[in-house]
Amino acid sequence: MSDSFLRPRHPLLLIATAIGFLLVSLAFFGSASAATTLLVDPSNCASGSGNYCSIQAAINAATPGDTVFITDGTYVEKLTIYKPLTLQG
Repeated sequence: MSDSFLRPRHPLLLIATAIGFLLVSLAFFGSASAATTLLVDPSNCASGSGNYCSIQAAINAATPGDTVFITDGTYVEKLTIYKPLTLQG
């Protein structure tokens, strides 16, 4: 039996395919670590501060997987959550 059976016929195609799978895997699984934390702080939510005055405003701005951190206080709101988030306070 010859060694030609074990030798790839197109090594560059094999390498290119492996690199392609690696890049797709990194793009798909790497995005999970991009979660951010949004802060709800009515006492410090001036324009440009990056903080939110209401929980719903932070929920609306969040992307799936983000965390919304809510500072101490009383919030009278009806919340609609339509994506996977973590609410923490």
